[in-house]
Amino acid sequence: KIQQQIATSRYLCLISYFGLLISLVVAQRVTASTSWPVLLIQILPLLLCLPGMLKSNGKAFVWLGCLLLFYSAKFFSDLIVTGGAWLSITQTTLALIVFATALLHVRWRGIQRKRDAS
Repeated sequence: KIQQQIATSRYLCLISYFGLLISLVVAQRVTASTSWPVLLIQILPLLLCLPGMLKSNGKAFVWLGCLLLFYSAKFFSDLIVTGGAWLSITQTTLALIVFATALLHVRWRGIQRKRDAS
């Protein structure tokens, strides 16, 4: 059961992670208020976690969670300022899903390691 939980949390995290990256690009294209260098600065920190996430490295998921705290603050402020625009709602929701699934993945992997060690 724990293996299935680990696999599901990783899968959901990666799907919502890529959705978040796409939403950042869409936001840049829709609003046209952000230049490409600014978009790269927004996306690059998230991309640094990708290799570790693909290898199912727990530290990469922890770092992603730390990064998402900053992104979530931005998305929440955008949500308030825009009055609930669809893009702000989407980004906020995706950030929360990525955060929750990343932390669940790390927790369940820790439980599995403890079981394997004993």
